[in-house]
Amino acid sequence: MQHAVESTTAPASSAQAPQASPESSRSDLRGMSFAAASASLAPVQLKGAQAAGTLSSAQVASAVRYNRGRGLSAAQWRSIQKTVGSAADGVVGPNTVRAVARWQASHHLGADGMVGPQTLGKLNAGAGGSTGGGGGGAKLTASQVSAAVRYNQGRGFSSTTVKTIQKAVGSGADGVIGPNTVRAIAAWQANHGLSADGKVGPATAGKLGVKAGGGAPVNGSRSQKLSYAKQHAVAIGLRITSTTGGKHAPNSYHYSGRAVDVAGSASKMRQFYWDMHAMRPTELFYDPCGGVKHGQDIGAIGGHNDHVHVAF
Repeated sequence: MQHAVESTTAPASSAQAPQASPESSRSDLRGMSFAAASASLAPVQLKGAQAAGTLSSAQVASAVRYNRGRGLSAAQWRSIQKTVGSAADGVVGPNTVRAVARWQASHHLGADGMVGPQTLGKLNAGAGGSTGGGGGGAKLTASQVSAAVRYNQGRGFSSTTVKTIQKAVGSGADGVIGPNTVRAIAAWQANHGLSADGKVGPATAGKLGVKAGGGAPVNGSRSQKLSYAKQHAVAIGLRITSTTGGKHAPNSYHYSGRAVDVAGSASKMRQFYWDMHAMRPTELFYDPCGGVKHGQDIGAIGGHNDHVHVAF
């Protein structure tokens, strides 16, 4: 009986209700605040957003470039990929971007495929903070703090630039990078969707608006540049594999004390190559990036795939 009453009542009430015209629908919004009106239209907007996971080729390419510039590690990308339902290979490509866009649409975010601070924050909330690169910056271990201090000191920042960084992250602005500054940097990174390691690498420097490596002796003497190269290599986690003599040819710059070879992770060697490239070296070889001979770019020469050679 209950079903019968419901089935006869609904059509009756529908028949009695006047048909709303477009004009009367608009008048329903009169007197409402802008926020309230927007909220009433939200379901329509969300329907459009649900389809935004289908990005154009240009949008996909733009999102891939943006995401690769975020400075997130492969492990962080694997965590993100697992959350959004993409193949968890740690590599940011078109499939990952499209999966991110679909995930954004289903979570009421702008579905552009770009993992910006807002998207990363929501991903962190859903994944227990595993995509944020270590959680709160104040939780760095003593060894992590020491490593970050060495790294930042090797970036060649001027005292003025360090003060700018310290003011931005809320540390005492004394122009000296120490443990307190590193912890403040890590906390700032965590709050801005960056890997919270306390190191002012390219992504962090870009977001802070400072130039990394600004204090490198670009116009210094050969010995000054070589000394900086050694210090910088160690600071970013590379090891010095050869300085003088060894298996090098007698006419090599190693024999005249003007060259150094360094090795380590591929990403750090790539960073070292481009940091040295900016210092106008006499020679610079690392096959994945290219080569420099007599100060001119000549491309890869072979035999330098597992180490970087630089001479001034």
